[in-house]
Amino acid sequence: MEENPEKSKKITKGTIIAIVVSIIVIILIALLVIFLTGNKDKNTNDIVKNEFSSVTESSTADELISNAESDEKALYNTLETDWKKLSSEINTYEKYKNNKEKVEAFYKKILTDTENFNIKLREYTLKYAQKLVETSDSSDLYDNLEDIYDDIYDGVASDIYDDIYDDLIPDMYDYYYDGILKDAYDTVPYREYSDMRSQEYKLYSDTRSDVYKSYSDTRSDIYKFYSNIRSKAYQEELEKVNKEIVDFQEDINKLKSNSSSSSTVAPSAPIASETHSTSTPTSTQMPTASGLSSDFKNAMDTYENFMDEYVEFMKKYKANSTNSDLISQYATMLQKYSEQVATFEKWKSNNLTNEELSYYIDVQARVSKKLLEVT
Repeated sequence: MEENPEKSKKITKGTIIAIVVSIIVIILIALLVIFLTGNKDKNTNDIVKNEFSSVTESSTADELISNAESDEKALYNTLETDWKKLSSEINTYEKYKNNKEKVEAFYKKILTDTENFNIKLREYTLKYAQKLVETSDSSDLYDNLEDIYDDIYDGVASDIYDDIYDDLIPDMYDYYYDGILKDAYDTVPYREYSDMRSQEYKLYSDTRSDVYKSYSDTRSDIYKFYSNIRSKAYQEELEKVNKEIVDFQEDINKLKSNSSSSSTVAPSAPIASETHSTSTPTSTQMPTASGLSSDFKNAMDTYENFMDEYVEFMKKYKANSTNSDLISQYATMLQKYSEQVATFEKWKSNNLTNEELSYYIDVQARVSKKLLEVT
């Protein structure tokens, strides 16, 4: 039968139209996928970058301090809210075992957010100094700069210690290490129980130590800046005052570029009971009746005895910081303090027995409480 030309022509046109429509649909779908993927990548990058938020603009020095205090509370409230959510979701031993990475990620978040805020607090300090310089007569500037110490060094910076170091992180210790994991003693194999608690303690201890270091470094930098700028203000040398401000800004910029906020927390390994590390102190001697090896016990006693001596010295120094004898001893005591802390911290990655680990934690808790007296 002869094919109808008109019919063939119509079919050809319909086919072409269908193909064009299909291509358009495919292109639209592709564009939609690219758009959604781009947004997803953007959100992911935003999380990974953890870019520093700028300080809140303030018209007066008082408003600036109020904003700094509000930002600190916002940080704490955010972390506290996240912690409540995490603790409600991972509230049994099995859930902890199956979601350790979420707990580890939250420890990392605490440290990263704290470090970022501490850099931001330095910026608040800088702008606070600028406000005081702008609004003070040269004869009053020295006295007015004292507010940096009162409002920031002894104010907002100390709030970080109270809220994060002394409140939030110990709450996690009580909930997981000394709570859910400890309660599993009679229900899981001992080796698994021991490894799980050891890993949790390492996360807790490392995070708390790093948060304290960030807090301590921040206050040290703020105090150094405060001391230097007041010294120049006392001499009524405004040009040198401004030079201190410029130098502090440069230090802050370096901190931003070199910040450890982009670093990752390496997964912690369980503390083994058979092998010994060659890079840290080892408990190789026969255990005493208490289950503690003699070299470990001696190291702990030496550390705690020195800290008693250090606390007593710092009390005397704070009470009479102009005493020449105390001033001459100050640098030596700080050096010994750093050495003792470094030696003590090496033990926590060692192959400690359960009795030694428990004793280590007790010593750390006692010393931390004593140090609060001179913080």
